Amino acid sequence: MVIFDVAYEKITSHGWLSKPEARLLWDSALKTQGAMVEIGSYQGRSAMLLGQLGRRLYCVDPWDDRFHSELTGEEIFVQFKKHIADIPSSDIIPVRLRVEDWQPVPAEFVYCDGDHTEAGTRQQIDKALACGPKIIAVHDVKNEGEGLVIK
Repeated sequence: MVIFDVAYEKITSHGWLSKPEARLLWDSALKTQGAMVEIGSYQGRSAMLLGQLGRRLYCVDPWDDRFHSELTGEEIFVQFKKHIADIPSSDIIPVRLRVEDWQPVPAEFVYCDGDHTEAGTRQQIDKALACGPKIIAVHDVKNEGEGLVIK
């Protein structure tokens, strides 16, 4: 079993997941078994962490041009694939769909970090509940873009 500090040091992706947040995410996922789902993956920061648990991880994200002004969706997806390739023992499955078009899969742990509006977060939670999870983690709601970017 990989320990958290070792797993956290392997994360090379930019993103908004601080070390204390990552620790909470890691500890929450450890309370479950089997498949996991991440809704909203961006460049793969949290996927790189969860992927080190050695369980299947479905990453649901459209990787489109809606949420970023500097990079295209395709450029973000390329970065995501590069970052998850850095986790060789992982079983990470990218699902390139908007959450509203995605058919939920059975999973004990679901992490919602996609659309940060209240309506978007509610939609993610509804999809998460359809997975039959033991735990649903939500990163942030009503994000105004003031989060700390970890580089």
